[in-house]
Amino acid sequence: MKRIILAVLALSLFNSTAPGKPVPAPANVLAIHEIRFDGRLADDEARFTLDIAAEAAGTGEISLKLLEGDVAILPGRLPDALKIVREGNCYLLVASRPGRFNFKLEVVAKIQRAEPWNQISFTGPVATIAAVAAQAAGADTEVQLLNGTLLAITRTNGVSSVNGFLGADQTVAFRWSRLRGNAQIVHKTLLTVDSAIAAQITPTVIQYTSRFHYEIVQGTAAQLTLALPASQSLTRLEGQQIRDWHTTTDGDRQTLTIEFIKPVENACDLTLYSEQAVESGGDAPVADAPVLQLNPPQPLNVERESGSLTVSAEDTLVETTTLTGLRQVNATGNALAAYQFNARPFTLALRLKPIEPVIGVTDRVSARLEETRLVISHGLALNVEKAGIYTLELTPPAGFAVADVRGEGVDDWHFNDGKIFVNFSTRLLGSRRLEVQLEQAIKTFPEQIGIAPLRVAGAAKETAQIGAASAPGIRLQTATLAGLREIPVNRLPDRTEEILAYTAEQPDWKLSIASERLAARVVADVFNLVTIGDGLVGGSATIRYGLANQGVQEFKIKVPANCKNIEFTGPNIRRKEQAGDIWTIGLQDKVWGGYTLVVTYDFQFDAKGATLPVGGVHAVDVERETGSVAITTAASLQLNAKSATDTLRRVDEAELSAADRSLITRAVVLAYQYTGDQYDLSVDVKRYAEQRVLEEV
Repeated sequence: MKRIILAVLALSLFNSTAPGKPVPAPANVLAIHEIRFDGRLADDEARFTLDIAAEAAGTGEISLKLLEGDVAILPGRLPDALKIVREGNCYLLVASRPGRFNFKLEVVAKIQRAEPWNQISFTGPVATIAAVAAQAAGADTEVQLLNGTLLAITRTNGVSSVNGFLGADQTVAFRWSRLRGNAQIVHKTLLTVDSAIAAQITPTVIQYTSRFHYEIVQGTAAQLTLALPASQSLTRLEGQQIRDWHTTTDGDRQTLTIEFIKPVENACDLTLYSEQAVESGGDAPVADAPVLQLNPPQPLNVERESGSLTVSAEDTLVETTTLTGLRQVNATGNALAAYQFNARPFTLALRLKPIEPVIGVTDRVSARLEETRLVISHGLALNVEKAGIYTLELTPPAGFAVADVRGEGVDDWHFNDGKIFVNFSTRLLGSRRLEVQLEQAIKTFPEQIGIAPLRVAGAAKETAQIGAASAPGIRLQTATLAGLREIPVNRLPDRTEEILAYTAEQPDWKLSIASERLAARVVADVFNLVTIGDGLVGGSATIRYGLANQGVQEFKIKVPANCKNIEFTGPNIRRKEQAGDIWTIGLQDKVWGGYTLVVTYDFQFDAKGATLPVGGVHAVDVERETGSVAITTAASLQLNAKSATDTLRRVDEAELSAADRSLITRAVVLAYQYTGDQYDLSVDVKRYAEQRVLEEV
C-alpha cells in the first residue's frame, strides 16, 4: 500500500502543470516515469521482470542508458518505435519517434557467491519512481535489500520477500541465503565494544556522553541493546542507518533497543547523551554529603568491552569513596580524573558537594526625575568567582516597575513576587555587565524622591556610585543621606547629565533628594508691521518668546478690539480661545527655550481721511516686552504721526533688526521702537490731491 501511495504521489507531482497552461515536453528527451523491478531469487538463478513506463519527446532518434552491470536481457516483444542496443556491459533504450510507451522486459543477473550469501548487483535507469521487490522460496531463506530504502520484509507460505525503493544511484543490490537442514549457515553475531565515556558533574545533574565503537567480528547486527539505570534519562542518540529506537523499563533498569535500516556489518559507531539527577547535600560539610555512584550506559550481548571513563566537575567538590574495576590514568584538559577498564561491571562512588559562588557587585545608578515619572537605571558590574551561576535574583525597591533587563548572555527574565529573576544562557563565571531599568509613575509632583539600592541575592560585596539628574525645569538638592557620601559630580564615571553624585561602600544605603519645579521666565519681542492701503489696514505682529527655567504650553496675547479677521500661526497650536481682547493660545506640548507666534489682522477705514490706531498687539504675563513698529503704505496716502507716547522712540528703518527688515516688502514710512507693554500710536491718513500734468503728444 505504501508503494502504491508513493507512486501515485510521485506521478502526480511529475505530471502537474499550472491550471489552464499546458507545459510542452522538452525537446529530444527520453524519460522513464516509472520502473518496477520484480525479482525471483534462487541458488542458481536471479531473474527480474522490469515493468517500464517511458516517454519520448522531440524529433529524431533518442537513446537512454537502461541497464549496466552483470546482467542480460532475455528476448521479448517491444513497441515498434523502441529497440535495445548493447554497448559493452551497458544496454541502451532507443526511441525512433515521440510517444508514451509501456512495456516489460525479462532480465537475468549474474550471481556472486560470498559465503554464506548469494548476491547480485546492477544499475538501472534514472527514473521518477524506481520500486523494487524480490522473493525467494523457502521458509528458511533470508533476503536482504542492500541499497535504497526498505519498506517491508515478509515471510508467508514458505516465501521470503522484501519491498522497497531504489536510492539516488539506482543500484539494484540483493543478497540471500538459506539454512540447510539443522546446520546454521548464518553464524551467530559476535560483538566487541571500545567505549569512551565522559561524565560531567554539576551541582544538579551528571551528564554522560557515551561513545561506543562496535566491532562485528562475526555475522551481522540487525539491532543493538544497551542498559541504563531507570533514574537516568536518555536525551539524544546519534548513529548511522538507525531506523528506530525505544526503551523498556524493568524495575530499576531500562533497556535501550536500537534497530537499523539494514543489518550492520564490520563496524558501527553510536553516541548516547544521558543525564542523572544529583541529590542536594544542603549546607552539610563535604564529609557528610551524600554518596553517588556513577552508572553510565552499558552495551549488552557483547563478547568483550574495554574503554575509558573521564570525570570532570563544574562548581562541585568531588571526593572518591569507592573504586573497583578501574585503573586510574593521567587526566588531560579540564578533566578531574581519568580511568581505564577492561570489563564490566566497575564501581566508582563519589561524594559531591556544590561550591558556593562568590559574587561581587558594583552598581552604577543613574536617576532621572521627569514631569510624570522617575527613571532609575542600574548598571551592575558583576564579578562571579569560585563557582558559576545560571540564575541571578535581584530585589528592586518597592513601588517601581521593571522596564527592561539586558546584558550579555541573558536568556530571559521575569518579575515575580517583588523580585527579578534573570536566567543566563551559559554559565556565568568571571566579569559580566547587566543593565536594569526601573520606572515609577508620578501623578502629583513630589517634594522629595527616594533612591534605594537594587539588592543582589547572595552577593558578598556591594558598592554603588549614584548620579541624579532631572528634566529641564526641575531643580534637585540633596535632602538626607544614609550609608553614602556626596562627591564632586566630575568624579562620577560614565557621567551624562547628572548634577548630583554620591558613592556608597556598603549595600544598605538610602538617599532622599528634594525636588522643585521652577517657574517659567518669559520675555517677548514683538515686531508690528502695519500696511495702510486704500480704505484697508493690514497688520501683523511677530512675537518671539524667550523661555527660561521651565517649558510653556500656553500663551496669552492682547489684541485691540478694532482688529478683525484675526489669525494665529505657529508650530503645534492645539486651541485658540478669546475672552474680550485677550486671546489664549494652547499648544500640543510644552515648548522650551523659545517660540515664535505670528498674529495677522485687518480693519477698514474711510479712504478720504482718518486717524488710525497703529499696533497695540502685546504679550500678556511676560517679565519684559520689547518691540518695534514699522508702517508702510500700499496707496497714494499721506501719513503723519498724530500721537505717540513717551514709551515710543522714532527710529530710522536701518535701525530695525535684520530679521524684522526681511519681513518688509515696501518702503517704511514711519518706524518706532518701544519697551513695555503699553504705548499709544495713531496716524493721520489723507489722500494726496490729484495734480493735472502736462500732456504731450
